[in-house]
Amino acid sequence: MNHESPPPVPSQVALAGDHILSYASPTPPIGPGLSRKYSYWATAVAVLWLPAAMALGQTGIDALAITTLVLAPFISLGFAWSARGLAPADRIERRWVFAAFSFSFCSIGILLGGALLLPNSGPRPREKANQVKCGSNLRQIGQAILMYANDHKGQFPATFDLLITDQEMSTEVFICPSTNDVSTKGATTQQIVAGFAKPGRCSYIYIGGNLNTTSATAARIAAYEPLTNHRGTGMNVLFGDGHVEWLDVKAANYMLAELAAGRNPPKPAPPQ
Repeated sequence: MNHESPPPVPSQVALAGDHILSYASPTPPIGPGLSRKYSYWATAVAVLWLPAAMALGQTGIDALAITTLVLAPFISLGFAWSARGLAPADRIERRWVFAAFSFSFCSIGILLGGALLLPNSGPRPREKANQVKCGSNLRQIGQAILMYANDHKGQFPATFDLLITDQEMSTEVFICPSTNDVSTKGATTQQIVAGFAKPGRCSYIYIGGNLNTTSATAARIAAYEPLTNHRGTGMNVLFGDGHVEWLDVKAANYMLAELAAGRNPPKPAPPQ
């Protein structure tokens, strides 16, 4: 009776003449469930990324926030790729890997789409708040100008620093929060006034030094801020009667052209 020899066992070594026959052991399977764990992490990072991005967009973007928003989708993709490389053992694990890849690519797509749309998306909520703060600053300056005029026979102050000396106005009011300008500090009023004359200590342009309470009408401009204060989106303008208006970039450029031509108050803008 012939008996067939059983197949060689993996890792068994046999001698055949001068040759050594070896059978390499296959790579042992990865521990069950490990690819699923990577998939869980990939999905969690991708799913939590969107609300985190929305929250950071509401509070403002700094360097750390930008780094987090950019890296998170790719971290998610890395987890998904690692899960795929572990050769998922069953159908459920393969489904989790597929879901992880889907969420990862969706988050990367949102990131790239946002990067393309961001330059045209308008001012952020923080910038909007800064615009309102600037308007409040100019309104306080307008009130101080009118109080100064009341004490000086209706004449407006020749320069802003007279509001610091006569009206004891804080130099912080002269700073736009969207700029890198800093308020002036000093032990005495004279030191503060001397520092106030330096560049970067006032964010607003004053042109009302020759006005008085009679000539300073609601249409005449007393002060305004440069367009660069708010990234070219517009600017706040203080008028002679103390009220403040926000002008969009088109209206602001028209007003600046009128002032450059020596017209104050500016002519009404032509109808569209």
